[in-house]
Formats: sequence, C-alpha cells, structure tokens
Amino acid sequence: MKKIAIFDFDGTIIKNDSMILFFFKFFKFTIRSLPGFLKMLVGALKYFIKIDSQASFKQKYVAVILKYPQMDNIDTLAEQFSDYLSGRIFPEAMVWIKKLKADNFELVLCSASIDLYLEKLYKKLGFDKLICTKVLLVKDKVLIEKNCYGPNKIEMILSNYENNKVDWKSSYCFTDGTSDKELLELFGNSYIVNNRWFHMKNPGFNFLLWK
Repeated sequence: MKKIAIFDFDGTIIKNDSMILFFFKFFKFTIRSLPGFLKMLVGALKYFIKIDSQASFKQKYVAVILKYPQMDNIDTLAEQFSDYLSGRIFPEAMVWIKKLKADNFELVLCSASIDLYLEKLYKKLGFDKLICTKVLLVKDKVLIEKNCYGPNKIEMILSNYENNKVDWKSSYCFTDGTSDKELLELFGNSYIVNNRWFHMKNPGFNFLLWK
C-alpha cells in the first residue's frame, strides 16, 4: 500500500499566510485601486460576520490583487512570488520533506492557498502532488473552482487517494490549522506545527516547533 505525507503550507511550511504576503507584495495602493480595496474590505467584513463564504471572499481578494498590476503579468508574478516564498521556508520543514522523500513517501502539498503560485513552487520543494484551491481566470474575471479548506480539503484528498490503497497508519500529516483536526485524525503520524493552543486542545497529536 502507498504511504503518503501531507504538508499544509501557510503557518506550517512557512511562518506567514501566503495570501496576505501576496497582497502586500503585489497590490498597488493608488487612487485607481482604492475602490477595489474598499470592495475587498467589505467582502472581508461579510466573511467574518458569516454573510459570505470563505470561497466568495477569496475570489474577491484575488481579483483585487491581480487587477493592479494587469492580468497579463500573472505568470511572471506567480514565478516571482514562488521564488520569494522559497526563501521563507522553515529549515525544519525541509529536513522532514527530504527525510520522508528518501523513505519513499509520496509527498503532498495540501493548502487552502491558491494554485496560481503554488503550482510554481511545489515541485521545487520536492513534492509529488499539489492539492489546493483552484483559481480560474475567465476573461477578466477570477473564479474559485473549489476552496481547499476544512471538509473540502479532506474530500479533495480522498478523491486523489482511495482509502483502501493508502497505509494511513504509517502515513504522515503536518499542519498548524485548527480546521484540520479531522484531517489529522486520518493519519497514524499526525503533527501539529507551532500552534501550541491547538495542541493544548488536542494533546493526542504530536507537536513540532519550527522556527
């Protein structure tokens, strides 16, 4: 049976949220971009008070970032940003990735962040597969195909790996996300990374501190 090792990205392999980093690196604050920025803030408010879904907010968020600069630079932006993220990887994460790769685990980068830049990054880090939020660019519109978060994340993983073809007891999962508790329960080797509060609430999982 296949052995897999799943790694979350934001807060696990890197310290920060890559979507926030993406915003601050590429969004340009100008008079022209102000309406888009305000629209994004309204979208954030609707998400936090549970009027809009996370996927709906994420769609607005990405659309605002990509509008300034223009969308014809997307591939270049994604490549530049993936290089930038490569420099922010926890060294301890790379130790685990290399160790599990040498032990013949299939490595999976699984993230609620978007494929736009993760597609450029996951193979550079040594991963075999990417499971993440898919962004579709249709003309000048940004569409989120499926948000890889919470129950959706488990569904997307299981659609790639049938239960009876994976040695879940020997497989690994690394995440800092509180929304991934049910995901961690699937694995025999489950690690909460850096999130002490999450681990205090769930002491049955292993804990790792990466700096």
